[in-house]
Amino acid sequence: MSNFTFFKENPNGIEGAGGVPLGTRIFRSRVQLLGHLQTSPELDKEGALAGSLGNTLHGEVAAMNHENFIVRMYLGSVERFQDRAKWNALTEEDRATLQSEVAGLPNQLDTDEIEARMFDMTALRMQLAHVEGDTNTFETRRSRVVEISMLLEEKDTIPAVKAQLEYLAAMQEISFWEDINLTLLEELRIRLRGLVQFLDKRKRKIVYTDFQDEIIDINEVNPLTVPKMTGPSMPRKWKSISSHTWTISPCKSYGKTSHSPRRTSKNSKTCWFKSAKTKATHC
Repeated sequence: MSNFTFFKENPNGIEGAGGVPLGTRIFRSRVQLLGHLQTSPELDKEGALAGSLGNTLHGEVAAMNHENFIVRMYLGSVERFQDRAKWNALTEEDRATLQSEVAGLPNQLDTDEIEARMFDMTALRMQLAHVEGDTNTFETRRSRVVEISMLLEEKDTIPAVKAQLEYLAAMQEISFWEDINLTLLEELRIRLRGLVQFLDKRKRKIVYTDFQDEIIDINEVNPLTVPKMTGPSMPRKWKSISSHTWTISPCKSYGKTSHSPRRTSKNSKTCWFKSAKTKATHC
């Protein structure tokens, strides 16, 4: 990440007023997950996931340039964690330092596609929710991932997607999720992160909008009321507008996703998202 990229994501410095950048959130989530694995080794008996997380996090810190003036502000912490051995047994203090001082500092690594990184964040949240027993968060992200698998199935003419069709279909079955664990979730992340770029841009926004972190304003509004119109001559742009606001609720049973609209009150909350200047009720 160059200085220009850093200030584009952090207009006010390390903690910009516009929210925490995606790269910083991913780094912090990986530190948090690594902490769980190191304090509860039974979660990762072979140590493969902990080793992978340690290598990835160390790689980011190792690529931080000491001559970069932003890095120099936290040079002591950076140099400390540029030692790979330090990552094998992080203390609570270590994790706090990584979260508050090192996360988000610019490095010289090439940045992956935004779609892949957003999927990484989704998978990480599933892994953390699984470890922490946060059923609601896990189910919300699981429903989103199942929807991604369904959308990707439509791209079966793309060789990379075609190679994963059997796996994508399996993700939509109840049995896939019954014995899910951190290792299987990591496999899911690796298999799909390179495919999500093939989603249609319009559908990509629906799937990837982070309703918890990307809301920038909430206003009470009265939805637009229009005359009831039916028949083939009805303009397409009016078909999505009614006197009520609609939302989509995830199904609560594993392996199924409900796409049935739910009616909300006339004075519903409307959320505006950075990724698209459209209204969506998911608050």
